[in-house]
Amino acid sequence: MGVWHETQDRLRVHITDAEKQRWEVPYNLLPREQPRKPKQITARSTKIKASEHSGSKLVFSYTTDPFGFAVKRKSDDQVFFNSSSDPSDPFGAMVFKHQYIEISTKLPKDASLYGIGESTQKHGFRLHPKDPHTLFTADIAAFNLNTDLYQLYGSHPVYMDLRNVGGEAYAHAVLLLNINGMDVFYSGDSLTYKVIWGVFDFYFFAGTTPLEVVDTGISGFHQSRWGYQNLSVVEDIVENYQKAPIPLDVIWNDDDHMDRNSTPGTTLGQSFWHLGIGIANDVFIKHEGEPFLTQVAPGPVTSRTTSTPKLCHGGAPIGTRIIAASAYHYNGILEYNAHNLYGISETIATQKALVGLDGKRPFVLSRSTYVGSCKYAAHWTGDNKGTWDDLKYSNPQHAQF
Repeated sequence: MGVWHETQDRLRVHITDAEKQRWEVPYNLLPREQPRKPKQITARSTKIKASEHSGSKLVFSYTTDPFGFAVKRKSDDQVFFNSSSDPSDPFGAMVFKHQYIEISTKLPKDASLYGIGESTQKHGFRLHPKDPHTLFTADIAAFNLNTDLYQLYGSHPVYMDLRNVGGEAYAHAVLLLNINGMDVFYSGDSLTYKVIWGVFDFYFFAGTTPLEVVDTGISGFHQSRWGYQNLSVVEDIVENYQKAPIPLDVIWNDDDHMDRNSTPGTTLGQSFWHLGIGIANDVFIKHEGEPFLTQVAPGPVTSRTTSTPKLCHGGAPIGTRIIAASAYHYNGILEYNAHNLYGISETIATQKALVGLDGKRPFVLSRSTYVGSCKYAAHWTGDNKGTWDDLKYSNPQHAQF
């Protein structure tokens, strides 16, 4: 376990296997400080022992038998996270196994939680107890609700906790930097992470206001719709906005302006030059030695592995709108681990390639997002039906991101 104060407002807790290397978010993809040498914690007696590590704003403490840790704000003793459990709690002690890890925290019943995306939340901004939160990115339209067990394109394992402390609003945030698929269960007075591998890499942000916890980026009012027949239709829409008058910053087209609605994958049978180059440079995701094919709108397509350094320079099985967990990316990285990473990996590769053309900052738009995506691209929350309900649901979607 490594614990350190990266800044006076941010505390990091990194828990991994001291003997075996485990999969985690690649450091070359999301640059950050490498974990410090783990400190092994061993209970030498049946008595509970505690230790404390204090910074200027946040205090970390732990017990060894059974193991649990807590993080609190020094100024008001508000406990952000407490994984210690007792028989009356609805959760047990931390679990750390080969392909399964689990940890829980107590929460005050009057805490208001926001985040844990990406999904369309029927109940609005605030997380609703017992609503499902599965972080496993999927090609699901945004009009599908999380109450119907639908997870959207992004994986956002972070939440903001807003509390009433002495009649004033105080906020802090908790990020679990883990890219593997996970379920997050919020009961109202506790929160549990159940993850299919990786490590516990927690970041705690002290706050104390929502604006101190997160920086808000504003990209203006955008208009897009699938089905614009030609340029004249788009010009008429812009003119009608001006007549209304309704502010409009950007209008852009969906994939119907592309050849056969092509996606970033490469359709079989295409004579595009990049298909041959991709095969020659080994940039496609593979399964049993052959490029893996995914069935999407244009038909079966190959998908590029975004973990190869070559990407920025330049008789297989078929899955339906999803890549098999046993498929592998460049350097043998399994889709099982990299699934939630695909969107941000492709975003970074696209942004770097476009910057390399003329040195200018490009406009990149991505449906699939992860922690740090906003550094490289804007976010589109995905397909909806253009109803008033969709407009209502879009507000908490934006706040989630």
